[in-house]
Amino acid sequence: MVNLRWFRKHQKIMLVVFGVTLMVIFVIGMVVPFGSMSNPIPREDLARFNQPIVKWSGGTMTRGQMQRLLELHFGAINLQEAILNTYASNSPQGPAVRPIQSIGDAGSIQAADRAIFERVMRAQYAKDKLGMVISDDAVLEYLSNLAGTVLSQQDLVSLCRKTNSNAGYNQIHEYLKMELASMRLEEIIGESFNISGRGAAPSNVLDAWQAYIQNEKQIECAIEEFKASDFVSQITEQPAIAELRKLYDEGKSRERDSLGEKPGFKHPRKVRVEY
Repeated sequence: MVNLRWFRKHQKIMLVVFGVTLMVIFVIGMVVPFGSMSNPIPREDLARFNQPIVKWSGGTMTRGQMQRLLELHFGAINLQEAILNTYASNSPQGPAVRPIQSIGDAGSIQAADRAIFERVMRAQYAKDKLGMVISDDAVLEYLSNLAGTVLSQQDLVSLCRKTNSNAGYNQIHEYLKMELASMRLEEIIGESFNISGRGAAPSNVLDAWQAYIQNEKQIECAIEEFKASDFVSQITEQPAIAELRKLYDEGKSRERDSLGEKPGFKHPRKVRVEY
């Protein structure tokens, strides 16, 4: 039979030892797996990610930044496909807006890099030179037009989670501003090309923008009503008979036009019909 007196005598010390042991095991268990499973990026790969691959007058872009843009692009394409597949029945004739074109068939990494960089540059040009701003509401309106129904941010977050994208909806939402600005500039250039009517492309983007503005410019105007009775009191003289005859002769062959500047006294043609 086991003698329990020794355990009762040293139970406090044993509880402390067991408690400390459990704490050590818990801490080691949290640290060791992550330390053993985490594979730090090799120094040469880290240098490659931080190495600029594109330089222009406005800045540089590294391999890592380009890689992130590619991830966001395909995340946006996956979200777009999820919207079209989920709400296809709402738009049997297709979406009301042009979907974003995927670069999945670019053919090579270099071609994909070039396609993304061109979109970034178009969006930057539209913002800096033309003052174009894509708002949060514009992104939601575009995605709703894709679906053929009004989408909330909660709807889009749920769809984004189903796509198993490496990026969350908020990140894709911000990326879409760049894509939409680039696509809008493309449309403006195309519309400016058609506006010319002679098949001559604008000499530069600014000329295309000016042609677009000229064609899309709208002026609000209103017609103010004046009653003739309001001016009767201002008449102080009566015209002579000769003046009245002359005025009548000038307008006797002209039908009345309420918007015309010249008076008309000719009665419009009338037809009497009996049945």
